[in-house]
Amino acid sequence: MAATGRAGWLRGIVFDCRDHEALADFWSTVLDVGIYKELPGWKELAPGKGNVVLGFQPATGALAPQGRIRLDVEVDDLDEGQAALEAAGATFVRSVHFTEGEEHRIMAAPEGNEFNIVLPFPEGW
Repeated sequence: MAATGRAGWLRGIVFDCRDHEALADFWSTVLDVGIYKELPGWKELAPGKGNVVLGFQPATGALAPQGRIRLDVEVDDLDEGQAALEAAGATFVRSVHFTEGEEHRIMAAPEGNEFNIVLPFPEGW
């Protein structure tokens, strides 16, 4: 099924991992970018040339041996974004709240790979 228009844009790639701090430090070194934000259970690199954020958080469930990487697709409105993605062939999986007041909607692409849709970062983030 062809998409009728853009539903969102790639904001970030999030690594669910066993040691989020060590993995963030590794990618910070590899990409030669600094740590932009550090919160309990979250470490985020400054955007590099591609202007995409890399985030790292502890896995909350079982991990495949290679870990898990998730795409975050930013949308202006969660309901409209979800509807546009479903029209393009995605499936809603569940809603999660990693931090208070922030909703992520986990979607599955047609072959089952999961990604999140998220609202823009709050002002001052």
